[in-house]
Amino acid sequence: MAEFDLILTGGQTVRPNGVCREDVAVRDGRIAAFLANSRLVRAKRRLSCRGKFILPGMIDAHIHMGRYGQDFAADCRTESRAAAMGGVTTVLIFLIEPDSNCKILPRRIREIEAGSLIDMGIHAVIMTEEHLAEIPACAEEFGISSFKFFMAYKGKDATYLQGVGDGFLYRGLREVSKIRGARVVIHPENMDVIETVRDELETGGRTDGAAWSDSRPRLAEEDGIQRALLFSEHLGVPITIPHLSAGSGVSIVDRHRRGREKSEDVALETCGHYLYLTKDRFSDARGKVNPPLRERADMEQLWDGLSSGVIDFLGSDHCSYTLEVKGSDIWTARPGLPGIGMTLPILLTEGVAKGRLSLPRLTEVTAYNTARTYGLFPRKGLLRIGADADLVVIDLKKRVKVSAKSLNSHADYSPYEGFVSRGWPIVTIAGGEIIQKNGVIRDPPRRGRYLRRFPEPKTRRRSGTVKSSRRNRPR
Repeated sequence: MAEFDLILTGGQTVRPNGVCREDVAVRDGRIAAFLANSRLVRAKRRLSCRGKFILPGMIDAHIHMGRYGQDFAADCRTESRAAAMGGVTTVLIFLIEPDSNCKILPRRIREIEAGSLIDMGIHAVIMTEEHLAEIPACAEEFGISSFKFFMAYKGKDATYLQGVGDGFLYRGLREVSKIRGARVVIHPENMDVIETVRDELETGGRTDGAAWSDSRPRLAEEDGIQRALLFSEHLGVPITIPHLSAGSGVSIVDRHRRGREKSEDVALETCGHYLYLTKDRFSDARGKVNPPLRERADMEQLWDGLSSGVIDFLGSDHCSYTLEVKGSDIWTARPGLPGIGMTLPILLTEGVAKGRLSLPRLTEVTAYNTARTYGLFPRKGLLRIGADADLVVIDLKKRVKVSAKSLNSHADYSPYEGFVSRGWPIVTIAGGEIIQKNGVIRDPPRRGRYLRRFPEPKTRRRSGTVKSSRRNRPR
């Protein structure tokens, strides 16, 4: 008789093509079987999921670590635990270094594997000539297949983040296009427009929380998106447009895809804060982020794009700020928000509970599409035999009032303070180990692994049984 390490019993599994009542058996850190009646087999441990839903663990492909009040190694420890609180089992981190990426990568990999509870991969941020020259080595030696460029962060906006000009961007995309299956991630904002508007608002004495949003108008993001898409198309490199905040960006990307032969080469991401928070929510800098929080009309357009399939997946754009490190002045405070564990609660509450998203669609935007975009499929992203046993158990009836303290992050505040979730991830399993149960973090012997990514070829075909809603959305 077969024996398994763990069996999840009595729950309903969720995939992009539907929901099924079945038990999930785990062996050696992977999904080993789906069983109609697990009472006939032996298991070292059983976990009752009766009345609950079993989903693939969330993949958050938009995380920042190591510059927000503590070092990278410490962030690996604290933020992986914050991720586990919210059902996140895999993250991709943006490596932002002023010097050589290749020199720091071995250290970052050691820190991930020494301290993280969950698996982590890396996007390389390309800001300098040295970074650009290292693109082939990042791919070949470290398995990095995604490279980020900033159109923003120039002039007074520049910090440790450095935006690039169009000539550098052109050369960078040309270099990435030589790597089979690689893609670029481009932060799309027109800094000339932003600096003009910001100077006017600062001179006029604006200091309210919404001033930051008003200083970065939709026009700046819309122009950046269109130019990024144009560069990507002409240079033949797949692109992700990250952290969409302007609702008008949904139709811009949709129109571009319809005219592009390989529409799957364009991926679109938004974040939980753009689906719940508006520019008037905060009177101070606690809501300062780039691109900025916008208006309710933008929020509704983003929800429409998410439910229709134009938006592919969610990332948190998490920064583990303390209020002291972030600052309080709207013009000098550091942009970025904590939120690594809040994506699923927001989608469950504002999406599933309100009829905007089905549970199958939820698995697409939190796991399946992300895994396919960033070279993690079929290892991750879907409940299937042989995949990593990264699972989250959802209780749709559970109500949780959010506080910064309960989220387990290094951040000492949350922009979602007081948010009451309708549905909550009550169990998080990474590599077959229970790392969070009922809000309590468990520290098993297993540690997270660094993920070398091997993207699917550009000519890939979708699975015949699980189809992307973006490819099959109504025309």
